[in-house]
Amino acid sequence: MNHNIENRKITKNNAFFYRIFRILLPVAVTSYIRSGLSTLKQLIIPSSLEKNGINCEKALAEYGTITGMAMPIVMFPATFLTAVSGLLIPEFSRYYVKKDYRKIKQYSDKLIVGSFLFALLLSAFFIVFGNTLGEWIYHDTSVGIYIKLFAPLIPFMYVDIIVDNILKGLDAQVNVLFINIVDLLVSISFIFFFVPWFGIKGFIASVFASEMLNFALSLKKLLDLEKSWG
Repeated sequence: MNHNIENRKITKNNAFFYRIFRILLPVAVTSYIRSGLSTLKQLIIPSSLEKNGINCEKALAEYGTITGMAMPIVMFPATFLTAVSGLLIPEFSRYYVKKDYRKIKQYSDKLIVGSFLFALLLSAFFIVFGNTLGEWIYHDTSVGIYIKLFAPLIPFMYVDIIVDNILKGLDAQVNVLFINIVDLLVSISFIFFFVPWFGIKGFIASVFASEMLNFALSLKKLLDLEKSWG
């Protein structure tokens, strides 16, 4: 009797560890790959800009203006969406375990539409007041130009945050990481091939291409899951 109970306990423990490692190992491996690609991306940007004829100091200044000044302003309101959607991951997981697909679709649709409208308003705000914000915060008009330039990308970036967190709640976190890896590979390719020819415009094109691809792949994955539920 005791022997049977002990065997059941071992079986339960093995099943528990299997479920943990089934998620942990792919996430860990893909996270390491993503970190490595992200580091590579940061390393090749200045050298690619230099190949366009821009000296190292100016190349780093241009890159810093975009990634260290303009993009933080553009992405700052997204912290609200990240917090809200992050808190909802356990809720989506609960419905997914219960196979309550109707509620998953209902809540995901509301979140996506709501975040899209929120992002659309912010996009319009940054287009209108981008120069003012750049001048007011950094006393630099060039920052405002980049804020206005990236403003149309806001709906794609913000909705992608929501979709990624929904997917994580639906046990598709590995898919999210693979999509991010594809996104980085596309971005690196653009930087390697286009930045030496087009300079900072090539880098801007890489941001647009990678963000829109990430959004499209994430949304497709969510729609494919919804179709599989019938």
